[in-house]
Amino acid sequence: MIRERIKFWGAPGCGKTDRLIGIVNDELDHGTRPDDMIYTSFTRAACKEAMQRALNSEAGMFYEKGDFPWFRTEHAICYKLLGLKKDQVFAGKNQQEFIDKYPAYSVSRITLEADLEIREHTAILQTLGDYYEFFILWMHNMMLPFDNAMQQFRRNQIELPDEFTPSGARTYMERRETFKKERGLLDFHDMIRMVTELKACPPNIKVLIGDELQDCNASLYKLLEMWAAQVERVYVAGDPLQSIFRWSGSSPELFDEFPGELEVLPHSHRLPPQIKDYAEKIIALANLPFPKFTAADKVGEITYNGHVNKIDWLNLGPTFLLARTHWQLYRLSKELKQMGVPYTAGERQRIWTPLESSKGEAYLTLIKLHAREKVNADDLRALAKHTREPWLLRGAKTRIKELAQAEYSFKEIAHFFKPDFLSVIAEDFAPVLCKDIEEDDRSYLHRVYKKCGVSAFLKQPDIVLSTIHGSKGREKETVVISQELGKKVYDSFLKDKQSEVFVAYVAATRSMKRIIMLQRETPESFPYPRMNGAEKEEKTK
Repeated sequence: MIRERIKFWGAPGCGKTDRLIGIVNDELDHGTRPDDMIYTSFTRAACKEAMQRALNSEAGMFYEKGDFPWFRTEHAICYKLLGLKKDQVFAGKNQQEFIDKYPAYSVSRITLEADLEIREHTAILQTLGDYYEFFILWMHNMMLPFDNAMQQFRRNQIELPDEFTPSGARTYMERRETFKKERGLLDFHDMIRMVTELKACPPNIKVLIGDELQDCNASLYKLLEMWAAQVERVYVAGDPLQSIFRWSGSSPELFDEFPGELEVLPHSHRLPPQIKDYAEKIIALANLPFPKFTAADKVGEITYNGHVNKIDWLNLGPTFLLARTHWQLYRLSKELKQMGVPYTAGERQRIWTPLESSKGEAYLTLIKLHAREKVNADDLRALAKHTREPWLLRGAKTRIKELAQAEYSFKEIAHFFKPDFLSVIAEDFAPVLCKDIEEDDRSYLHRVYKKCGVSAFLKQPDIVLSTIHGSKGREKETVVISQELGKKVYDSFLKDKQSEVFVAYVAATRSMKRIIMLQRETPESFPYPRMNGAEKEEKTK
């Protein structure tokens, strides 16, 4: 059997994912069935996008989503191969039962809510249980025995809690394993290990396609190699310089070690020359060679020492506001709130904006009623949820819940409110919109309305807040970067410069046009380089 193995290397914007999806379409054109292919990537969203683009192609138009059963993350493929159900996984409710049995091992919400995309687990460690779970994840990903793993972990981690001890970790693991066996549960590592040991592969698979190979850890690498040995054609893609999940065991070296004919994608459609040069200066901080590729034919721009309150946020267009840690991101979100800037972050960042909640819906409903526009049943339910009782008549909330989904004029719904309700909202929404809405959220919604009008409540905001890790794989015209690391990350940077250089590289290369570097506020910040003439430019402003 002729076996083909090709690995694509490409800088940000060079079209690695496009190349892989093109291979999917070529396979379909040549008669390969969708269920004869594995397509795996870093996130479920990436796998779903690949499937959707295949469905939209000429060759894929005759298929449905169910015909692509193996377009999944590695964990999800193993979950499906083993025929598991959610109640068989050590997570969520099952993990909470373990904590209830051993209260000393409480974990934070993010650990409890981790799903099959366990690689998305962030290094926000709050409790002793979080640290133990993080250690177990890292140990299994690195495929290390306990003693070796503990030695390396204690050497590499900063500020481990006093309660975190080798004996404590061993006891935790023993109790965890006993609990799992008693209830017939598997954790995410168990799935990977079992499928690898069984050499289980979806039936009739001919093609393996893997994106973001630089984010593989030793355990996942072994799984991919096992699948690759059973198929006819293997195509993988990655960029070792974007290996930013080192904390969970990923290694850029694994991309180099993966056997296959190397094909370089030589042109970035995203990065203009100025930003490409800036990215090269960042990589030079780690004394690493920079790959050769050509930049996009457009002009880029880099500015320095910006202040959050001096940036013209409303006219930036599509923009990432990136921070290294969730705490720094939270602080930046508070500043945007004070300025009345519409922004979005989302559940993945665990930072919520009132614009994307029922609070924003309630405020928009008041705007519509103030303008004598029609509202629908969902609008009224959101308003009822956040309205002071004196303005909503007795029994109105129950009747609003029972409304059919339709459009209603104020005349049709006036009997839900006090007679002077309209006259009150003609001047100020605050006396009405108070229930379950904090003062800073009410003030924020009001500032957004005054600055941007009703349109801010009707469209997705241009400003997207994200950690650098959360922005990976995406791009925006403008990227605003906070240079702050925080003490824990900065201490880690001093011990392992290369890892943090890769993170800074990813931050800068999300930009399609412009980078704005926020002013450094503490010495514990990343030393982003200066381009020639930057100091002079700053003095003349």
